Amino acid sequence: MARLALALVALAVGQTPPPAGGPTPLMPAAGTLASGFFDDTYVQSGSDVWFQRTIDAGGDSVRIPVTWRSVAPAQRPAGFVATDPNSPGYDWSGIDRAVAGAAAHNLSILLTVDHAPDWAEGAHPRPGVADGAWRPDPAAFAAFLTAAAKRYGSQVGAWQLWNEPNLDTYLAPQEVVRKGYRVITGPTIYRGLLDAGAQAIRAVEPKAVIVTGGTAPFGDYPVVHRTPPVTFVRLLLCLDGHRHRASCPHRSDFDVLAHHPYTVGSPTAGALNAQDVSVPDLGRLTRLVDAAVRQHTVVPAGRKRLWITEFSYDSKPPDPQGIPEALRARWIGGALHEFAKQGVDRVYWYRIVDEPPDPSYNQTYQSGAYFLSGAAKPSLRAFVLPFDAYSAGSRGAGYWGRAPSDGVVALQVRGPAGWRTVRSIHARAFVPFSGTVKASGRTSLRLVFGGQSSASFTLRLRQP
Repeated sequence: MARLALALVALAVGQTPPPAGGPTPLMPAAGTLASGFFDDTYVQSGSDVWFQRTIDAGGDSVRIPVTWRSVAPAQRPAGFVATDPNSPGYDWSGIDRAVAGAAAHNLSILLTVDHAPDWAEGAHPRPGVADGAWRPDPAAFAAFLTAAAKRYGSQVGAWQLWNEPNLDTYLAPQEVVRKGYRVITGPTIYRGLLDAGAQAIRAVEPKAVIVTGGTAPFGDYPVVHRTPPVTFVRLLLCLDGHRHRASCPHRSDFDVLAHHPYTVGSPTAGALNAQDVSVPDLGRLTRLVDAAVRQHTVVPAGRKRLWITEFSYDSKPPDPQGIPEALRARWIGGALHEFAKQGVDRVYWYRIVDEPPDPSYNQTYQSGAYFLSGAAKPSLRAFVLPFDAYSAGSRGAGYWGRAPSDGVVALQVRGPAGWRTVRSIHARAFVPFSGTVKASGRTSLRLVFGGQSSASFTLRLRQP
């Protein structure tokens, strides 16, 4: 759902590429919940400050947008070879700067590539279709990804092929009418892009992680502009309504399924329609992926990971319609808890810094860990030391948390004399921990680690 600026900063063609080396992210270890940020600021600002602030906010990774139509020439010049990153017409300058900055700060990198140049789109686009979305050519996409993989090599450990491909804002058409019947076409178009792109990257960087375009959470009924994510993923994976193998020309090639589970309300508010997927509904997608693995409609064989490559809540202030900071801090922890329960092992929060409210707050995002001024928001601590607390019935209070590094976390309860430690937890970096503690009545809890406290929760528990 990100309203990304599609134009990259145009600098001189032929800039020296980033130095060789830099971090190559591995899949998070079992039981880990790694986190990072997604923001076009990494490309546009030209400043190292936001990479350091990503680390300060508890991130180990950045998701960097690559707008294909901004890097590639608008018109292919004489001698243009799409698979050659040094071919005349390519302008990698903004991406070079972002990749170099992330690598210099030892942040792992996920590049998300979307929006085709005009010459790589299909013929006869519908009026009103967004630039770069109409039937992108899989062969041209593969050629561009070959060039990108050659340029960045092992500096980029993960590649996301397209963004929100179930929306016609990014990929069109989502449906066509044939002989009077509506036919959903988005998943088929996207499968061609995904497979061609994955094969191109693997040919250059065999160890690269291939991530699907994160699906948007809600669809239209019937499909017009948005395919519901469950429907989209089911058709992408060549499954019928009972999760059995359906007729399919070829298998989808990826390592990680990605989704953007925005929710209306708290992180426990599920989607009303069974084909949509908010925070608590991720099992609707993982069950499909598990079925596809069993039915051999995906490659490579074996377990697929689940990543959240975009999620956020706007804050109040500055957005008058945002979530008050104290509540937002609790919702951040609650969302991360829900993700961990459902098998997610990597999350990218959408933005590190707020957007200017241009033209309005309603059309921009104020979801950063930092205000536009650069000042840290009070909810920053929820990214560094996320915490969730809840009633555990007769057992008292349940708790969940995650520390940014190895060490001892104090679980504290507030009493008449102030906060006191009731449990010391030996935590490992980015590995969630949970448990219960005896409590009753009105109870306030928090975590303390390295001198920093988490957001606090006040629960009303049953009396013994």
